[in-house]
This record gives sequence, structure tokens and C-alpha cells, in this order.
Amino acid sequence: MLCVPWRTLAGLCSEPGQLSRVGPVTAGVARDLSRTAAADPACAWKVIVVGRSGRALAAVNVRRPAGARRSGGGSIAASQEGNRDAGLDWGVVGGVALTIPVSALRPGALGSLELAGLGMLGQILSGAVTAAASELAAGPRWNELGTCTHDAAAPGYRVPDRMRAWVEARDQTCRYPICRRPAGRCDQDHTIPYRLGGATCPCNLSADCTRHHRLKHLPNWRLDQPRPGVLTWTTPAGLRHTVNPDPYPA
Repeated sequence: MLCVPWRTLAGLCSEPGQLSRVGPVTAGVARDLSRTAAADPACAWKVIVVGRSGRALAAVNVRRPAGARRSGGGSIAASQEGNRDAGLDWGVVGGVALTIPVSALRPGALGSLELAGLGMLGQILSGAVTAAASELAAGPRWNELGTCTHDAAAPGYRVPDRMRAWVEARDQTCRYPICRRPAGRCDQDHTIPYRLGGATCPCNLSADCTRHHRLKHLPNWRLDQPRPGVLTWTTPAGLRHTVNPDPYPA
């Protein structure tokens, strides 16, 4: 999974990307990986809108342009075949998360930025801006780290797709202090169990891998969420470990 600022791929800055299980990568490497990912139809794309504090405000999947063609006139399939002949591998990146500041979605904020020269990648970047703006306008606005009013709470146990996407973007990884499993491959755990009255609401949800989801249910373990996204684990020995959401580049 590659997480990279939208403006890095658009050529507006040189902020690094983050490759899961590897760590930071330079802007140049992030662009190379993104161009490869743009030509791979199996790669999933999403855009995460971040506020001034770097916290996720919204997250939504980005649809690949139907029938889009790469710059130079060739189709994706033909480009892939040519790269295979050249010995290049596909599937290096399974997914790309683009982060974009909410200020960039204001009318006229991007000016007359031209993305057509980036081929398929440019089309994906353009689609990401449209998807991010639509998601913000759809509401409700998720609470960054303040007191939750439960306006977005779901009526049942199942976590709605939109809420799940935002919680995954907020948490990024399993919320156990030393676990780095990507949030997208974790369970959506009700901090206070639903059967005990816990709400299906971002303030009562967190990404926990299956192992640590089970750990919280063992005797003398406790997990609290005093504020949305802030998780405090208490061990049987009484030790407390608090985990805060990691910020994105704002």
C-alpha cells in the first residue's frame, strides 16, 4: 500500500510517500510506483481529505476511468504487455491512498493545473479531486478528535461502508501500540460491545487486527476510547498505553 500526497503526484511539491512495511520513499520513487499502479487495473485507489491538523476528514474510493488510454495512444493492456516484455513486474503496489488537504478542494484553489500530460495517472488524480469534493459535500462531517455527538451513528451492528472507510483512514493501522497491520486488513471493533449498548459510531470504533481484537476480551485487559480515535489499552498489570491517530501531511 502506497500513501502519497496528491500534490506530489501532480508535481506541485516533493513530499515523500509512505510504503507500508517499508517506510518513507522519496517523491521520485512514489511517482514511479504510482505510474506503474495507474497502469495496473488490479490496483485500488482512494483519496483521503485531511484537515489543517493532518487528521482525516473523509475517505472515498476513486473509480478508474472507463476505457482510459495511457499517454502515447496505447491502451492499458498494450502498455502492460510491453512492460512485461521489458522485464518489468506488475502488482508491486496493491493500493494507493492519495492525501489531499481540504483547502485544495475550495473553488479555484488548484487554478488551471493541467494534468492531461500525466496520462492515466492524471485522469486518476482528476477523478480523485472530484470524488473528494463530492464526499465532503455529502455529509455528515466526521469529527476529527473532539467530543462526538453521535450524529453519524448507524442504527445497527454493521458498520456502513462510508463510516468504515473513514475509520480506516483515521486509524491507518491496528490500534494496538506495537502492531502495524494496515487498518484495511483489520476488524472494525466496537470499543464498548454493541450487545452492551455500544454505538456503531466512529467514537466507538477502531481498527484492530483479529489477534488484538481477541486480546481485549481476555481477563483483566481493557480498551477505552475517551475521544474518537484515541485508544487507551490497560494491561493485566495495570499499565496504560494510549495511542493517537498518526497525522497525514497537511
